[in-house]
Amino acid sequence: MEKPRVGMVFVGMPLMKNGEGYFCKASIFNMLGHAPQFLDIELLCPVLRGGGEGYGVDLAGIVVHPLSGWTSGFDLYGRKFILIALQIFRLFRRLSERWDAVVIIDPDPMSHVAYFFARIMRKRCILYLRGDDTFEILGRNPEGGRGVLAGLWCRCIRFSIASMLRHCVGVVTGRALFERYRSLDPILYYASAVSEAQLAQRQEVEKPFRTGKAPLRLLMVGYLAAYKGYDIAIEAVGLLHKCEGSVHLDIIGAGPDECRLRALAGKAGVSAMVSFRGFVPYGRRLFDFYGGADVFLLMSRSEGTPKVVPEAFSFGLPVVASRVGGIPDMVKDGGNGILLPLLTAEALSLVLQRLIDSPETLGRLSEGAFRSARQYSVERQLKSAIHEAGRRFLCP
Repeated sequence: MEKPRVGMVFVGMPLMKNGEGYFCKASIFNMLGHAPQFLDIELLCPVLRGGGEGYGVDLAGIVVHPLSGWTSGFDLYGRKFILIALQIFRLFRRLSERWDAVVIIDPDPMSHVAYFFARIMRKRCILYLRGDDTFEILGRNPEGGRGVLAGLWCRCIRFSIASMLRHCVGVVTGRALFERYRSLDPILYYASAVSEAQLAQRQEVEKPFRTGKAPLRLLMVGYLAAYKGYDIAIEAVGLLHKCEGSVHLDIIGAGPDECRLRALAGKAGVSAMVSFRGFVPYGRRLFDFYGGADVFLLMSRSEGTPKVVPEAFSFGLPVVASRVGGIPDMVKDGGNGILLPLLTAEALSLVLQRLIDSPETLGRLSEGAFRSARQYSVERQLKSAIHEAGRRFLCP
C-alpha cells in the first residue's frame, strides 16, 4: 500500500538552514520528525540561513522547495507579494500532481493565495491555525499594530478564515481558537516538542526534593520581547531580594528586549540573582537547564499553546504562568502548576514565597507536572490529529 502523499504549504515563519539541515520552531514542525515514516511531505516556504532555533527539529529528510525574496512578514505586500505569489503558483502547477492534500499554515495573505491555487487544482486542504487568537494579537501585542485599521484587518482575516474552514479540515492550537470556530468543528491540537522516548528517559531520573535551605531555581525560556513578560519576573525577584539567595532566575533566549531587561535587573539590584544565558540550541545543554530548575515561569501577556509548557512538565517542572491563550488548557491551577490571579510582580512574588516556604507543595506540583506530560507527547498528538483528519477526508 502506498504511503499517503501530503504537500505542505508553510507560510509566515521561515525555515532556518545550516550545515546539518533545515530547522523551524513553528509548532506543527515538532511532529514532522515523526511523520516521514508514514507521510511523504514537501514544503513550500521561505528559507533563511542560520542555526536551528528554539524547539526546531531537523527536517533534513523532507523535500523543501524554497521561496526566494522573502525576509520577513512585511514582504507580503506590493511587488514582493506578486513575485512570491507567482513562485507559489508555478510550484503548485509543477508539483501538485504528486500531492493528495495540502496543509496551509498560519493564514496570512500568502496562505490565502496558496489556498486559492489549491482549490483551483481541486486539492483537499487542511487549514492549520496556531496562536491564542492569531489575528487579535495585533491589538494586544505591544510590538504589533493598534487602532481602527488593525481591528478592521483582524475582522477581514477572521471572516476569510471562517470561509476557508467551511471547505477544509481545520486544525487549531489552543481552546481560544477552538471556541471561536467551534461551529465549523475544528480539530483541537496541543503542540509539543517532547517525544515518548524523551519522556520515558526524563522520568527515569528522580528529581531531588528541594529543601528550604537551597535557593528556588527559576527558569524562563523564549524570545526576549516585551509581550513575553520577563520584566514581571525580574521585578518579582526584586521584591524577594531581602531574602538573599532565596531565588535565582535563569533566562534563556535572545531578542530585542535584552538590554532593557538587563538594565531593569541592575536597577532592581538583582543582577546577581538573574542570569542571562543567551540563545541555547535545543539539545543537551538546554535540557540541563530544565533538569536543574525547580519552577518554570511563563509570564506572557499574549500566547498561543506554548511548547515550553509540556517541555517543562516532562522534566517535572511545575509551571507558574499567566492566564492567557492556551496556557490554562494545560496548566491546572494547584495540580501541575499555578495560574496567577493577576499578571503582576506582586502576585508572582507571593506565589514564589509560598513555594519557598513549602517544599512539600513544590514536590506535589512537580509530581503533577510529570503526570501531565504524557498526554502532550508528539506521537500522541500527531496520531490523534492524523487519525481525525484522515477520517474527515474519507467521510466528508
